[in-house]
Amino acid sequence: MSTTIQLLQHTNDLLAANPIPNPKPKAPPGTEKQASEIMAYVKWGTLFLIVIGGLCGVGALIGGKVLGHHKSASVGVGILIVAVIAAIVWTAWFGFISGFTG
Repeated sequence: MSTTIQLLQHTNDLLAANPIPNPKPKAPPGTEKQASEIMAYVKWGTLFLIVIGGLCGVGALIGGKVLGHHKSASVGVGILIVAVIAAIVWTAWFGFISGFTG
């Protein structure tokens, strides 16, 4: 038997006999408030970007229709669709993360 296989078997036996403890995750003291503030900034920042994207989509759609640039109007529709999808993902994100973290 090769040395590598013997070493792997010996390591497996050691780990099976005395498993490494797996402590529950716990935030360091004093970091929960900072993490909450950062997540609040991220949440409001992404909401702001979604709203700005939606307004740009409406502007491109209206500008394309008014000025007769139909390609610009279709780009505006695409931007609006992406903004709506982003808003749906944004609202579902909290439930998604809460499902993992408990």
